[in-house]
Amino acid sequence: MKFRGILLNIHENYVTFLDCEKQREIQLRNTYKNVRNREEIAIGRVYWFRDKRIVLMDRNDMEEHVMVAERNGEVFLRTFVLTPTAEVQEQTAFSTPRVSEGVHHRYRRCVWSPQMGMLHDPRNLVERIRGYNPGEYALVWVKYRPGSEEVFRVEEGIRRDEYPGPVRVSPWHEEENGLDISHKRDMEIKEVASLNGTRPIEMRTIFNPSIYVAEGVRDPQHNPDRKDSPQYCDLMYNIELGIIRCKENSGTVSIILKKCFFEKMQ
Repeated sequence: MKFRGILLNIHENYVTFLDCEKQREIQLRNTYKNVRNREEIAIGRVYWFRDKRIVLMDRNDMEEHVMVAERNGEVFLRTFVLTPTAEVQEQTAFSTPRVSEGVHHRYRRCVWSPQMGMLHDPRNLVERIRGYNPGEYALVWVKYRPGSEEVFRVEEGIRRDEYPGPVRVSPWHEEENGLDISHKRDMEIKEVASLNGTRPIEMRTIFNPSIYVAEGVRDPQHNPDRKDSPQYCDLMYNIELGIIRCKENSGTVSIILKKCFFEKMQ
């Protein structure tokens, strides 16, 4: 098999790169220890990964809008991002069409990159950019945090800016336009809730497919006094979150961190 991406890390046992077409981090077993051009391999360059060969490639139209820098052994990526809005706003070179209140509610606080997909911005750095309005494109620095739940986290807001790259429709605009995205790999918004299962603590995207473990099990957090509290739920395994609980809720799928939940089930 062959893969293409921007190299983010090369370790004794694995290599990691950003696939801009699939908008995700990909990790492969390192079979490139004895490649002839090993001294030429550098973080931030684009390569084809083919069996036991790494081939340097020119950046394509999508990859050229991601800049990579190393600082004190850490990797940062500069990329364009976008947030949703339901407000009518002045048409500028930075702005995008607004969406309905319902769609905006499902994607509120989401930050999306055409090259990297959904990003984490727990400090709301994008909205704090001077002059920035929701629904506009902006340039940011993103920190690459391998092995953590926040793999790509916004580290610094630079400025609102016009996105010059290839057109790629955001997940909220896809939904607003009536496209069926329920089965798309990386375009479903999930809620990662606190241990009591009621107070949302984060909005994020699940980038990996989930595998059913059990269907229709009794939900230990079922509240008989609430009509919207389901009595049963499904258990799924997700490579990012481990065992998770899945239930229908207000037209969206609510995914809840379930390490403690799985212990309760036992």
